[in-house]
Parts: sequence; C-alpha cells; structure tokens
Amino acid sequence: MIRKILVVEDSEVEGLYIKGLLKRIDNVEETVVRTHEEALELCKENSYALILIDNLIPYGEPEALLESIHKTKPNTYTNAIVLGSASDFSDDKYLEKTGFVNYIEKPIQYNMLRAAVSMYA
Repeated sequence: MIRKILVVEDSEVEGLYIKGLLKRIDNVEETVVRTHEEALELCKENSYALILIDNLIPYGEPEALLESIHKTKPNTYTNAIVLGSASDFSDDKYLEKTGFVNYIEKPIQYNMLRAAVSMYA
C-alpha cells in the first residue's frame, strides 16, 4: 500500500533534501510544496497518510495551517509532524495543544524520518 506524504517546506533546498530521504523509504509517494496555499489546495483534492510541516513557513504559523488542513474532508484526521528545532517543540503541551503528533528536529536524519513514517503514516 502506497503512503502519500505531503511536505510543506519553504526552502527549496530543504524540500529537495526531505524528498530525497522519503524516496529511500518503501511504499511512500512524496509531494513537496512551499506555501500554505499550495498545501491547502492539495489537501482539498488528496488524502495524505502523513503531513510534515516546517515551523518557519513564511506568511503563517504551522499550527494555523494544520488547523485548516484538518478542516478539509479527506484530511480531517491526518497525522502531522512539525519540523524544526527541538527547543521549540519538546514540550508535550505544545504538541497536545496544536494537534501535531510529534516533531522532528532539523537537520533531519534519515533514521528519525523513517521511524516517524513507520509510526504515523
């Protein structure tokens, strides 16, 4: 079964890096977008197994984007992971309050990403 994963990352270099890591994981189809708008449009049309959202996306907060995504019919209960500095997200209350299931610290390590995909997608 193919697991569709959406990556929301404003940095083209980081997006390509994450896409390359995801390509190494079996049964994953990855899509990388750079803006909230692109992510919301795709979420209206596609169901994703997992969404990875960079915490420093310009023009919006990752929490607001996740809230909007969860309002789209096919992705109401889709798991999402925030990407960024551990100091920003290591508080369990942040994750509980925002709806993210976990965080992955940057720079992203392949083993951490693979484990997260296995657990949440």
